[in-house]
Amino acid sequence: MKIIEFCGNPGSGKSTVCTELLKQLTELGFQAYDYNDLKQPKYYKNIKYLLQKDCRNTFRELLALRKGSGVFSKRNYIYSFKCAVVVTQLKQWEEKEAIDYILFDEGIVQYITTLYHGVNIPQEFLESKDILNSIKNFYQKDNVYLINCVIEEEENVNRLKKRSREKDRFLLEDDKDMREALQLKRNNLDSVIYAVNPRNCITIKLDNTDDACNMVKNYIGV
Repeated sequence: MKIIEFCGNPGSGKSTVCTELLKQLTELGFQAYDYNDLKQPKYYKNIKYLLQKDCRNTFRELLALRKGSGVFSKRNYIYSFKCAVVVTQLKQWEEKEAIDYILFDEGIVQYITTLYHGVNIPQEFLESKDILNSIKNFYQKDNVYLINCVIEEEENVNRLKKRSREKDRFLLEDDKDMREALQLKRNNLDSVIYAVNPRNCITIKLDNTDDACNMVKNYIGV
């Protein structure tokens, strides 16, 4: 089983490419799934996952991360839990031979940067072996691929303006503020990627969906 995780700025096209790649892999005859189709509904509220040792340890590390963000919120709690559950569930699914690919339009790297929305991720977190231990181990696996999606700043701003999502934290009235928020997000993504040092990571420009899918397929060996 291969795990393909996309990360990148909101509005960069992660979900579009992920959906198209899933379609193409399925058409080629692979058992490919979107992570959202496999996880349990409202899994961040399911306490049974915290009873599992792997999940419990990862969650403890991420609680420390949440506190480090300086802001206590339901969002931080949920995204901390999401990271822990992702690591735990994937270990279980790896034993299932029926799954060839699991795709995330956003995963652990994205979730961590969400905890630090609007602020720089502290250096002490990026250098903390205790907090990053479980996460770094996950990204050292041969079957885990991180797809780092980038896009030109102006195009990113234009795409965000065309989205109809309510309460989008990046959709600001002033373009300058939007650019600054997006640049901060990009910096945090780069910092987390550097800290976890994934074994398999490729950076792609999302100018064209078909080209992006072909690049990913070549990279993962399809």
